[in-house]
Amino acid sequence: MASVLLVNEDAVTRMLFAERLRRHQLSTLLAGNFVEACAVADRHDVVIVVLQLNRAGGNGFDILRKLRARYRTVRIAVTTDWMEPAVERLAHRLGADVVLRTPFTAEQLTAVDQLLAAPLLSPAQSPTC
Repeated sequence: MASVLLVNEDAVTRMLFAERLRRHQLSTLLAGNFVEACAVADRHDVVIVVLQLNRAGGNGFDILRKLRARYRTVRIAVTTDWMEPAVERLAHRLGADVVLRTPFTAEQLTAVDQLLAAPLLSPAQSPTC
């Protein structure tokens, strides 16, 4: 079954996304850092990663870069409360498909729904580079 991996320290954010993911009948997996995220992604059919950029325990940009390099076909959405436009540009340059600013707006959550509604390929079905 296709799964979404949430890499986030905040329980409220995880619950918010888990509720939206249930609407799309996707299973949700949790990780708190890059090592946990890779361990989970290596064992499951992860098609989307939702990553918290501004993290108390490390650099979310570094985690984004490493996840994108390791999992080229996985869709990645990042969340941040940093408001600078340069943050969004950098996140996209490092491989984010969607950048969501917190607190979330209805428009941002609609963008998540659109990302989830697009046809998903499992890693086994996805072309590799």
